[in-house]
Amino acid sequence: MNIGAPVIIVGVVALVLVASAAALLFWDNARRAKQARISALTKTYTPITKGSSTQRDIRAVEQVTQITASESVDGIIRFFGVRPDQIDLYPIPWWAILMILGAVAAGAGGLLAAVFGPLAWLVQPLIWIGGARFLFSSISAKRARILYTQMPDALAMIVRSVRTGLPVAEALRIVGKEAQKPTNVEFERLFNQLMIGTALPDALISMARRTEVPEYRFFAVALSLQGQTGGSLTDTLENLADVIRKRTAMRARAYALSSEARTTVMVLAALPFVAFIALMFVAPDYAKLLVNTPTGRKILAAAVMSLLLGMGTMQLLIRRALS
Repeated sequence: MNIGAPVIIVGVVALVLVASAAALLFWDNARRAKQARISALTKTYTPITKGSSTQRDIRAVEQVTQITASESVDGIIRFFGVRPDQIDLYPIPWWAILMILGAVAAGAGGLLAAVFGPLAWLVQPLIWIGGARFLFSSISAKRARILYTQMPDALAMIVRSVRTGLPVAEALRIVGKEAQKPTNVEFERLFNQLMIGTALPDALISMARRTEVPEYRFFAVALSLQGQTGGSLTDTLENLADVIRKRTAMRARAYALSSEARTTVMVLAALPFVAFIALMFVAPDYAKLLVNTPTGRKILAAAVMSLLLGMGTMQLLIRRALS
């Protein structure tokens, strides 16, 4: 009887995970099919004249896709930290990440239930949601940092293209083809939006919101103002690229100076495990008390949680100092 309850709970959790994976996979396949139809339209009919019937058809398909997604799953996946505008940019399918994290949360809930009792299973959803939001935000933050460091090279491409006499839209297309990932992906999406009739300021603002890089907002403002009032676009972009290069170099120097603190974090995190392994060899009967007795397991769980909390706090302080 004592073994039956945990087995039933694990079975129910596994069934929920499998059903959720099937539902998310079905929705993701439907979304990809709609995007493929939109891409086929844009490739078949580009360049599209403003106000044409083809442009209106493409806009109608896009609006239907956005409304369907927002009414069905967007709210749910945003709750887990998934960015709908970055779904195709994650290293593995987002629903697979959620399922892996769900399995990890189920295992953590089982360990906590073995130590603190069945009520500890209530912590599992919090672990799942918190872990998912942390992981997806970390992926987005890492991508934003890469976009920031690659931005000076992209601006240099635009400046060279404009100085040779090419229009701004053609310069954006060149960046979309020649730049490194993920910068080329963003500029290619920007150029595709221009090809289906989106105004340049609207497309630039959409890219700035999607990337979450403040300098992209400045880039959008600079291009929008230059298109309306004129002025030296190349000088503005060169100054922006120079500022970004200097800030990147300063950040790299700060990262090097913080190497001692980061090494301290790793050493402090490894010491308890090294001490416990050494204690297993020196005094195994004493060390087994932490594993074989209920009180020892509670002490061990509290120590692990305190260690994780301390590591997270130190990492947060280091990131705040580098930002």
